[in-house]
Amino acid sequence: MEQRSNVLVVEDDAGIRQSLFETLTALGFLIGEAGNGEEALVRLRMIDCDAVLLDINMPGLGGIETCRRIHHSYPRLPIIMLTVRDEEDDKVEALDAGADDYLTKPFQFRELPRGCALRSVVPRHRQSSLNRGSSSGMSC
Repeated sequence: MEQRSNVLVVEDDAGIRQSLFETLTALGFLIGEAGNGEEALVRLRMIDCDAVLLDINMPGLGGIETCRRIHHSYPRLPIIMLTVRDEEDDKVEALDAGADDYLTKPFQFRELPRGCALRSVVPRHRQSSLNRGSSSGMSC
């Protein structure tokens, strides 16, 4: 039996967060949720995740700074940014902060497994975690 991938969805908009939860769950992912950057950092200290979907525009600790902190603490953890910003400078800033990919809202939910790095980065992260022997047994 194949192990399901754990993805932490960090999005302040409850409706978008719920849609991502439903879509990704239907695609076979186990989903953890956080409504802001601070909550995401706490969740990541408590549990193992295979990837993070992270909104850029959030109140409090913004997505770019959250990305920087996640990348600093978990440099191999894939981070995929979700945002309404589509300017090249915004994409470069997110990638410089440690993001692996960038998905512009609004997007079709079918883009998640195909149009971003989620399907390719999760297996790579899981393999590197297994090689290090890291697993708390808890999902996001």
